[in-house]
Amino acid sequence: MREYVQYYLSDSGGDGAEEPIDAIVRISFDSEAAMREALATEEYRRAHGLRQAYLRVTSAGIHSAVLDRQVRLV
Repeated sequence: MREYVQYYLSDSGGDGAEEPIDAIVRISFDSEAAMREALATEEYRRAHGLRQAYLRVTSAGIHSAVLDRQVRLV
């Protein structure tokens, strides 16, 4: 893993149907292969299990995504 960043935010786009989102986590790896290797470890499986203590279940569940491309304007 190269970087782990937590962004705390105010969810102003919520519709009141569910609790608002209060944080987003970004985890960076050197490559897709490095990411897949890290996610296959016993350490990751244990950390994933610990998330149950602070993440709540929503209708969409935990949403994981892989960034395909990034554009920086600054």
